[in-house]
Amino acid sequence: MVIAMTNPISDVKNPMDVTGLNVIVTGGCSGIGWGITLAFAQRGANVAILDCDVQSGEKAVTELTQYGGKYVYIACNIADSQSTLQAAGAARSALGPIDVLVNCAGITAVKPFLDMDKELSEFRKVIDVDLIGTANMTYAVGNIMRNDKRGGLIINISSSSAVRCSGSRELPMTGYVASKAAVNHLTTSWAIEFAEHNIRVNCIMPGPTKSKMDDNLTPEYLERIANSILTRRQGHGMEIGALCVFFASPEGSHLDGVVMPHDGGFNCIN
Repeated sequence: MVIAMTNPISDVKNPMDVTGLNVIVTGGCSGIGWGITLAFAQRGANVAILDCDVQSGEKAVTELTQYGGKYVYIACNIADSQSTLQAAGAARSALGPIDVLVNCAGITAVKPFLDMDKELSEFRKVIDVDLIGTANMTYAVGNIMRNDKRGGLIINISSSSAVRCSGSRELPMTGYVASKAAVNHLTTSWAIEFAEHNIRVNCIMPGPTKSKMDDNLTPEYLERIANSILTRRQGHGMEIGALCVFFASPEGSHLDGVVMPHDGGFNCIN
């Protein structure tokens, strides 16, 4: 059975059309997540933002109303499986069947591995959010998609650091790079597993991209980062959002199991 999320296109008269799709974006009220949320809303999708930041989430929904779709904020701690199950159910109730899940929420901790406490609490916290949280959300929403029998799309937001650890000398982020590498492999594994349910799974690996993490970096370091990218600038959240929209649109319907860099050529030379 071929269904909407895997149908071949017959024309490109209305490119990247995601009108009416119901989308969940975790971490969707700031940084890259906000760029993804905004891109889907501007192209006509309905969006549920799942985030632990209540104030920012409610503000984001207010800003989205100008685009005319259905938007909802749902408080969620993705590291907690019960929270993800409840939030996914609430999104299903608010929007209807879920067509797209974007796993974007994540954290990092910059600290040399050997300087962590003996319980490795900083390491475990990042793994719990970035890896286990991605698994929790995929389990919760993937089962909704399977039960609704409409197929769907899951997009994981990884990182260029999943394949290159070139920044580890100055910015050691062991938990982050480990979790993102795992997410890349999970993308392929889930794509294979979920194909029988007409659920596609793809992954985007952003390189250096403007976000809240920049607040901890000096202007000199940011300039060095920009100069290490072939395009001579950092990426922007809306650009990641546009790629997510493409994956969800008819033009992207034959892409499955893809792990795609979006880094301005950063990994070519780093």
